[in-house]
Amino acid sequence: MRRHVENIRASSINLCVLFVGHEPGFAGTFTQAQAIDTQHAIDLMRELLEQADIGVRRIFWRYINDDDAAPFISVDAGQATNLTEAYSGPNDGIDLFMVHDHQRRRRLEQLERSVRQGRQGPHRRGGRGQHRLRRLSRQPRRPRARALPGPRPHQCGHQPDGQLRRHAATVLSDIPTRSATKALTEALAGSSTGLGAALLESLAKVGDVEAAQIIGARPASRSVQLTRLRDFARAAIAYRTDTPIDPRAERVLGPVGVEVAITAEPPAELAAVLQRVRGSTCGLRLNTELGYGFTCGDARHLALLSN
Repeated sequence: MRRHVENIRASSINLCVLFVGHEPGFAGTFTQAQAIDTQHAIDLMRELLEQADIGVRRIFWRYINDDDAAPFISVDAGQATNLTEAYSGPNDGIDLFMVHDHQRRRRLEQLERSVRQGRQGPHRRGGRGQHRLRRLSRQPRRPRARALPGPRPHQCGHQPDGQLRRHAATVLSDIPTRSATKALTEALAGSSTGLGAALLESLAKVGDVEAAQIIGARPASRSVQLTRLRDFARAAIAYRTDTPIDPRAERVLGPVGVEVAITAEPPAELAAVLQRVRGSTCGLRLNTELGYGFTCGDARHLALLSN
């Protein structure tokens, strides 16, 4: 509290949060859970701004009802400009518009279908299914390469779905939603070694407690890679969700091969290193009394911690 008061006395801002498409009693587009998520995001924003000595004084909560917000329910760049020109908060602060992205929801549903089932029906001429997935994952386009002589994919029936499903699994690893986690766990059934590895790597990043239980209940695999990835995913989920972890899964998080000795560095060494640091620290205040060092090969590494 004292830190917050000190920040708002110095450089600080007001914030006006506007829900685009909301009705009293959460009868509109937004749900109560989404409003709680918004509050959590603002709390995180406050913590980040505090590191740059910027405070958030007051938060004004406003909404635009469904009828008035109809043109702005899902916005692109042009509509976003129109939205900020049409509406603003009743203060001199910064306006934060919370807008549902139904296009993103459709992209997510397409990815979930792809990771579960792959491509539906025969592959259309011109690689349309793969083009759609590239667009969903928002990857930059690459220049087209000249085709080599020989039969083209559409002349060979359709391409295997394995590559498509692995790509969808990788994209879903950056979308930590319950539906994405469910799609990844359901795709484990009957998956190949390559797809199974991609699914387990993604679940290690976004999986929840239920996903860890499903992974643990799966039959043993003859693949050493899959066995290790399965234990790694369970251990990673346990650490993220602060749930108990069995020793076997925890062992895979330890160093492989030569043991690495980690030592606490003296303040004088930390201060000398900090004097040589150049460039931005992204607002972090590095602690001159807390840091750890370790040697890897011929190089000495130092882990600097922030306040």
